[in-house]
Amino acid sequence: MLSPLDHTLLPNLTNLNPVILSKITHDPKMRFSIPFVLGSSLIAVNTRLYPDFEPSWRLFLKPELMQRTTMLDDMREVLGAALKSLGYSVNSTNEHELVAAKQVVLAWKNNILKFDTETFAKSFAAGALFAAHCYPENIVQEYDPRRIEKDVTFFIPREGGPMYVDNMCILAKSTRSSEAHAFINYLLRPEVYAKIIQRLRLPSINKNAEQYITNTPVYSLDSLSNSEFIHDVGSAIISYNRIWQEIIIGK
Repeated sequence: MLSPLDHTLLPNLTNLNPVILSKITHDPKMRFSIPFVLGSSLIAVNTRLYPDFEPSWRLFLKPELMQRTTMLDDMREVLGAALKSLGYSVNSTNEHELVAAKQVVLAWKNNILKFDTETFAKSFAAGALFAAHCYPENIVQEYDPRRIEKDVTFFIPREGGPMYVDNMCILAKSTRSSEAHAFINYLLRPEVYAKIIQRLRLPSINKNAEQYITNTPVYSLDSLSNSEFIHDVGSAIISYNRIWQEIIIGK
């Protein structure tokens, strides 16, 4: 479905951080995809409403937060978080470990308001939630930059969790391949990339863009040291799907 990329048309690839590139295994030679944003789901806490918190997935078990938190409605994100909380890999294919993770998620489910990937950011910004398992860029977009610094703390749980990399690709049937290459190269220009990453408040993977970034990301690349990329788990996805459905319907 994807077209091979012509690196001779992408001279700005040299701006990408080689340390980050070395950790990407799905397309290590960037034959079909160019990494753009490295990120992670994490926990946002409204510290005005809940100032004392534990930087751990255990936050979702706190009785004082009953019905005041949400988690993402995403099977791999939530089960991945539970697996990491138990010291396992987010990509575990071990049935025993997956069943143990299910029990963790069921305990979380009893305490949270709901699993929510659509409206959590607006609910959090409105003060209806004290904490949220989230993609931070969604919450950032709901706040005045001056207010978010005072009200919100973002953290990667100390146990680690799932992380991701968003990529730029060109469709195999594209009739504008040269323009697509030009656009990808444009987005990798340090001063252009800096504007985007600064808006999202995410860490930069463009080593030459950092000189143009004037704000601080909501978390650092170093804080991802215990996190793992979500990988294809092969036939074990059947177990993941079954367990997630059991969680959702309450079996």
